[in-house]
Amino acid sequence: MFFDMIKIWDWESLFPASQDTIKWEGGPMNCRKCGVALPEKAAFCPACGVKQAVSARKPKRRGNGQGTVVKRGKTYTAICTKFIAGKRITFSKGGFATKKEALDYIPNLKPAPCSVAPKITLKELFERWKPFYSPRVGETTMQGYDAAFHWLQALHLLPFAALSTDDWQGCVDACPRGRRTKENMKSLGMALYKYAATLRVVDHNYAQYIWCGSDTTGTRPPITMEELETIRKAIGREAYADYVYCMCYTGFRPTAFLSLTKTAFDPVNGCLCGGIKTKAGKNRIVTISPKIMPIIQARAACAAPYLFPSLETGKMMTEAEFRNGVFKPLMAKLGIKDRTPYSCRHTFSNLMKNVPGSDTDKAALMGHMDASMTKYYQTPDYESLKRITDLL
Repeated sequence: MFFDMIKIWDWESLFPASQDTIKWEGGPMNCRKCGVALPEKAAFCPACGVKQAVSARKPKRRGNGQGTVVKRGKTYTAICTKFIAGKRITFSKGGFATKKEALDYIPNLKPAPCSVAPKITLKELFERWKPFYSPRVGETTMQGYDAAFHWLQALHLLPFAALSTDDWQGCVDACPRGRRTKENMKSLGMALYKYAATLRVVDHNYAQYIWCGSDTTGTRPPITMEELETIRKAIGREAYADYVYCMCYTGFRPTAFLSLTKTAFDPVNGCLCGGIKTKAGKNRIVTISPKIMPIIQARAACAAPYLFPSLETGKMMTEAEFRNGVFKPLMAKLGIKDRTPYSCRHTFSNLMKNVPGSDTDKAALMGHMDASMTKYYQTPDYESLKRITDLL
């Protein structure tokens, strides 16, 4: 009945052509919903009323990573996200009265252009980085980085941005030194990539994937309790045995230990004040164990300005002089093998492991800002492990 009534109507006036009219070629057109045959140029179905033209989705004006605009309160904010050195960083600016103003500002949110030549070489970047980084660490740390840089000689003249993990790994694998030197090479690479990211030279840190190997060459095993007792018994009989014994109970780095002056000893509070290398390690307070207090008091009464000088000259010894002329000969006489002056520092950390106290205080005695670094110096031993299982 309904269709019979509308047959007499003017289809064109009832369903006028519009911009949404579907252009159909090759036969009659049916409704996309109910299937009823439609008059020519119909924009709507006369039976169900469904619009026949499907509006195409408007394409995005900006692709991914090209920014967006959000409304916050009564103003608009332009936002642009970039990945720099592997980290997602968002740049934004708000306060725009209209959306168009915010959209127009998006290009200004991009990171600043590279402040140095994009093809800067590893050597050029290293020379630029040294004065930037050296005030943050001690002299010995920078000397370690200089040595690590030497073993990267094959990469010195290559553009830093073009270096891959394979390039770094090749130098590390070719280095004839031990694991510690290779770890320094990786640490230097990590620091250079972070610095290069601030200059917009790179946006990813490829040094983080360097593998330093599983060998233990260059590690510093601590002096055992039996060996420590051997050193104690040698005091008064073997020259410099008291020096090594004191090193094991103070935890100073070799150079810091040898540079202690008599003014570093506070007899009233029973402590030493000294240290080098890091901010936490410089001029730190180390309380003196009763086991070495008589030795420290005797050394402070000597005429030399240093607590632990050369017994021949009375002058301060360098770390190399102490290691080669004092420590190694003494260890050979006592039958102690595979130990270095740094083993004394690891021994001090191991001794603290068995003493109750907060990790923060133990880290302060070691000259560490992070307690986790102190645990790195500690080595599991049979007695400590057995003490734990006996309490289970």
